[in-house]
Amino acid sequence: MYVLPFLCFFSFILHAEEDSNWCNTANTDYVIEWDVTNSKDLFERTLLVKNKSSGNIFATLNGEASPTPEISQSFYLDDYNFDGCQDISWVSGMNARGDVTYTVFLYSQPTRKFIYSDDLSAISNLKISQQPNCLSESEANTYEDFYGGTSSTYCWIKGKLVETERSELSLDSEHKCAKFRQFRVNNDGFLSLTGESCERFVP
Repeated sequence: MYVLPFLCFFSFILHAEEDSNWCNTANTDYVIEWDVTNSKDLFERTLLVKNKSSGNIFATLNGEASPTPEISQSFYLDDYNFDGCQDISWVSGMNARGDVTYTVFLYSQPTRKFIYSDDLSAISNLKISQQPNCLSESEANTYEDFYGGTSSTYCWIKGKLVETERSELSLDSEHKCAKFRQFRVNNDGFLSLTGESCERFVP
């Protein structure tokens, strides 16, 4: 993952310059910055992706700046759909448990535009998985002094993002045990329970 510095974030639409070939250029060929000449205030601004050598604008991102920019100071470039083109993301929020969500734009080669991804932007702690063509998600949950949570694997299958695995660790207060459940996608495309255990607490 390549990181580019920035100050504020949270936006909606990203258009790419038609004459540029984003997929065949190095990450270091571009810089990302706010357009200070087109800013009414700190909450409505335009983000620019520029060619470093020429200064030409490759893409513009119109939207809002986050009221809490200290959450993150970086944009990220990574290939989230494994099509050979770098996509753009940045931190859009963080909850009290430390789970981070990202605003994710996927670069479309046919349209030469960055398209906002609802599915990827909904994944907490988004990371590239070690499994081919897959991404990972994790969410923390606390039950008094017990720490549990959920972890999932999402894979691109025939152009669609599918949750293929999920593991859950939770507190079963009735049976006084730590409950672990594992799910896998079945032939119908739905998650089904494949394993369950409950480890009792030692008094």
